[in-house]
Amino acid sequence: MTIPDWARFAPSLAHLVPTIEEFDPVLCGWGSGPQPQARDYDPSEAQHLAVCVDTPWGEVDQWVTITATGCHWFDEDGRWECSHGDLWAYLSQLPRRLYTFGKLAQ
Repeated sequence: MTIPDWARFAPSLAHLVPTIEEFDPVLCGWGSGPQPQARDYDPSEAQHLAVCVDTPWGEVDQWVTITATGCHWFDEDGRWECSHGDLWAYLSQLPRRLYTFGKLAQ
């Protein structure tokens, strides 16, 4: 993942990208928006980054939306919110994914 890719759809959040990139070993996906080519494109939607967290507890992978004012995600109980700092703290304590300790055999 590179800053230009992220900044393309959420340039106002480009300053958060270097911090998020530090957590790449514990993420299983990322994206940004709103994206004009999407079927549900809404030009009034706030710019956002999104990361998919691969939890080690057998839970379903969780997508977290990061906006200028904080973070949120949804589960069966509803909408959850936290600050950027709280998300960084959570990501910091996750174990790295197995493939980050190896290399692909040729």
